[in-house]
Amino acid sequence: MGCFDFTYADNGMNTRGGKGFLYLSNCFAKAARLQNPLRYSETDWYGRLSTPIGAEKSLVELDIYAIYGAMLNMADDASAPLSGHSDEAARYAQLIRERNFNNGEFEGLEDILRNDGIDYFFSMQMACPSAEKVSVKALGGQNAKKVVPKCMFVGTMPLLLSRKKLPAEKGDDISDIAQNWGFMTDSDPNQGCGITRNHYMVYRPGAEKGQKNG
Repeated sequence: MGCFDFTYADNGMNTRGGKGFLYLSNCFAKAARLQNPLRYSETDWYGRLSTPIGAEKSLVELDIYAIYGAMLNMADDASAPLSGHSDEAARYAQLIRERNFNNGEFEGLEDILRNDGIDYFFSMQMACPSAEKVSVKALGGQNAKKVVPKCMFVGTMPLLLSRKKLPAEKGDDISDIAQNWGFMTDSDPNQGCGITRNHYMVYRPGAEKGQKNG
């Protein structure tokens, strides 16, 4: 497993070691019986988050890209290029729902779904067509600001980690929340080696594919 760090969708900083929220698709949250957004206390070097789950609130490590891959495979959006691992995603959600994290299947399912998540996440990133400034709304104690994003995401399923809860209406799915906010999580360009600030990836599903990012 490689090292991964991410950026918060709300403040544009890197997530390494920090706490926050991981937004889940309504479908996956229901199947896995997880709070949505999923609160976590920290992330590690390998793209895993520690989250309190169950009546005893014991900390459990879950792979961010595996959850993302499961959400992709459980999506009913016909425009999302799925890998055919819907059975694996359903079983993964079932084991989480049962809080059966020590089951021998769990790690193997994470490996399959992680690869799906990584492939989709990076294949849907494109370079922004211009260097125009984009507005980031005020949120909590964070003032509104202007940033110049370098990349945009043109897929339908966003990856959404935030330091603070994002604006949402009851019943909103993860894509609705990302669409309303305008941005989503990106891979940290510094991969946790130093502090990243104001790194935002625009969420623009279905946008015309331009030059691939990176």
